[in-house]
Amino acid sequence: MTPESESISGRGQQLRQELLQARAGVLAEIRACPPAIPACDEQFNHLLEQRDALGRDLGRLADILAAKVGDKEKARRLADFQRQSTFLHVDPTNA
Repeated sequence: MTPESESISGRGQQLRQELLQARAGVLAEIRACPPAIPACDEQFNHLLEQRDALGRDLGRLADILAAKVGDKEKARRLADFQRQSTFLHVDPTNA
């Protein structure tokens, strides 16, 4: 593994951890919601939408990290993904 590959892999793992932490927070909020009629509760439905979106982001990230492409292309895809995700903070020095 080249140093660039290791850097990309490490960055991908950092993004994955950030998404997993965001998902854990959303799941904790869902568990803390008082019993209600889910179809009628806007906040609960919003949390469910966030949970589903985080799952999709985690799937997209896994696909990017598993792609058989060169390091530069993988780094570009990771940067694009980080900018597009509503759950990740964009570090301008790393994007």
